[in-house]
Amino acid sequence: MKPRVLFLHNYPTLFVKMDREILKEFCELSELWFKGIKDIPKVMIEIKKADFAYSWFGGFHSLWMVLFSKLYRKPTVIVAGGYDVASCPEINYGAMRKGARRLMGRLLFKFTKRVLSVSPYNYGEIIRNARVDQRKVNIIPLGVPNFEIKGDVSKTKRVVTIGRITKSNFLRKGLLTFVNAARFLPNIEFILVGEDGDGSMRELKSIAPLNVRFTGYITEEEKSKLLLESKVYVQPSHHEAFGVAVAEAMLRKCIPVVTKRGALPYLVGDAGVYSKSSSPKDVAEAIKRALSLPDEVGERARKRILENFSIEKRKDLLFSEINSLLGILAKNRRRAIYGKTQRYSTCKK
Repeated sequence: MKPRVLFLHNYPTLFVKMDREILKEFCELSELWFKGIKDIPKVMIEIKKADFAYSWFGGFHSLWMVLFSKLYRKPTVIVAGGYDVASCPEINYGAMRKGARRLMGRLLFKFTKRVLSVSPYNYGEIIRNARVDQRKVNIIPLGVPNFEIKGDVSKTKRVVTIGRITKSNFLRKGLLTFVNAARFLPNIEFILVGEDGDGSMRELKSIAPLNVRFTGYITEEEKSKLLLESKVYVQPSHHEAFGVAVAEAMLRKCIPVVTKRGALPYLVGDAGVYSKSSSPKDVAEAIKRALSLPDEVGERARKRILENFSIEKRKDLLFSEINSLLGILAKNRRRAIYGKTQRYSTCKK
């Protein structure tokens, strides 16, 4: 019999959906999208029926999961994916700055059984900001769905970034830097992909030079085609727990231009170009260098993602983690339920 899991989240993002599909392979899964106080009784009911509970992000929704799990003596897992363990007062970002939200976060992380991080940088934030015992934290990098490229790809010398346009993302995702960097390269097309999240697009457009194009919302197919045809992807973030958009662009042979902040160096490695700082001028210089590089660098970027950040790797690590968490299945039974899984070593440095 498969173990039963309550899969809890507060919004079905791409990485939340990926973990849901992974867990479905070896668990009987009950999904709950927590939208507010009215869902608290549902959490209690589902916890009672589950063997364990799994939540994306440590927040108000996962607080109830931890409390009811304590009541019914069920183990819990929280994936700490970014805002929940971040503390960046300089950009007004992160639940671990000060006040009641930090107190609540530290309490729920204290009482959960396991905490999963998505990168070594994220791991450091969990230990440093959320004050979690490192013995119950493991790094399991996010996986990026493989994208098969058919035929030859012709790259155009243009620059792309992707991000929901909000006031917060002006600094956190570097959208303001991206737009201002375009002034230093007036003959290069800059494309900002993302919907207007809070009415900030008008402000960003008002200061953008003529070589910046705003697409608004586009479909996944349109986004994929744009990345395939573009040579450079830019992510001048101030904070990044992993960098899914960067990984998706690298998988499509874009040369990444990033800052040395957050998890971006861990993700990009030697397969991209680093800006000396997050100033528009330095970012523009890094973009200029990337545009001059041969397309083989894009090939190297794709190879890095395939080798280090695959769905299969995350799946195997999650299998092992849940096996370890439950600790109730005999060796033969584990093989019957999960099949043989390949174990990967993780670094907590």
